[in-house]
Amino acid sequence: MYAALNGAGKLVYASQVAGLVGEGPWFCPRCHGPLKLRSGRRVRPHFVHVDGVCGQTKLSKRQVMESERHQAAKRLLGQTIQAQGERVNLEYYLPSSGQFADLYLPQRQWVAEYQQSIISAQLLASRQADYQALGQTVVWLLSADVLRGKFKTRWKQTCLHYAPAWGYYWLALDVEGACLVQDFHLPLVYSRLSYTYQSRTLLLRTLSQQAWQADCLAYGAWLGPRACHYREGQATSHIRSHLLAGHQSYWRQLYQEGIQVGSLPAWCLQGRYQVLVSPEPGWVWLAYQAAFLKEAKEVNQGFTNHDWLLFHERLVRSGKVHLVPTPLLGEEGRARLLPEICQSFLRLWQWQGHLAFDRDWGLYRIISYGLTCQT
Repeated sequence: MYAALNGAGKLVYASQVAGLVGEGPWFCPRCHGPLKLRSGRRVRPHFVHVDGVCGQTKLSKRQVMESERHQAAKRLLGQTIQAQGERVNLEYYLPSSGQFADLYLPQRQWVAEYQQSIISAQLLASRQADYQALGQTVVWLLSADVLRGKFKTRWKQTCLHYAPAWGYYWLALDVEGACLVQDFHLPLVYSRLSYTYQSRTLLLRTLSQQAWQADCLAYGAWLGPRACHYREGQATSHIRSHLLAGHQSYWRQLYQEGIQVGSLPAWCLQGRYQVLVSPEPGWVWLAYQAAFLKEAKEVNQGFTNHDWLLFHERLVRSGKVHLVPTPLLGEEGRARLLPEICQSFLRLWQWQGHLAFDRDWGLYRIISYGLTCQT
């Protein structure tokens, strides 16, 4: 860390006291444990805990590597911004929130956080709220390694962003490549066999001062976008594989509500479709939707987009399906989340040959419940 409390309780920075004789002792602003100063010809001045880290625990080898990369990320961003003549503070302590900002631009009230380690959605939401209460604009950056990994993880769900121009997206910093990476237009409902989104890269050395004035995502020097297509293994056509994979509780839940899993269209049970922001497998959503469609067909009634949305809102409110916490989305992003999921599922049921839209009446009509099943 770059900031500490001196013996008088005043906040000081390592760069200010490095090389001074007789300075110290220093203490951690968080845990008030003793710190020592490290500096050298090739080492940026910084403080470290005498007994390891906050909480009296020792750093593991992996944590040390993560900490070193975290420091490298902050230096990279700080040097990039300073090169544009911008004043920037690394690991700036904000007493009113009790937090350290990785980077703080005081003239713009702008904070950047490189989140190398995984934290809970509750903690991320708390930190985001604290910054916003101080009037700070916050940019959260993932590690680029996270984007290269599995498409759907709890951590990536937590760090989902939204902007009208890019839809739902993730933003990351590639420390080794010295660039920002954005994956955007992410599909909220997707097939594990094949899904499409867009990705672009921004080399930090190409940044101008204008790029940091509001939103670097709007800067014109991004490389791309390019379409990305991925495949994740093979889908299975057997219900039993899902039951053996820890999904028995979902099967029992559906059975208790009168939904016969075995009577669902075969494509629903292949484990292919997923909801990006839901812990439930996609086939559970499809099972409830199939029950809705079956009921509509039995009474020979169509339904509107609004009917479809209200049905899903009831599912979420009743706890039959869930949306994971997404603290970085903002009000607009959260408000659009479920409607976009609903629209994606409508298109899927149409593509599978079960629905048709009656433009004269403005209704969706069920044309097949279980006869036409594409695979």
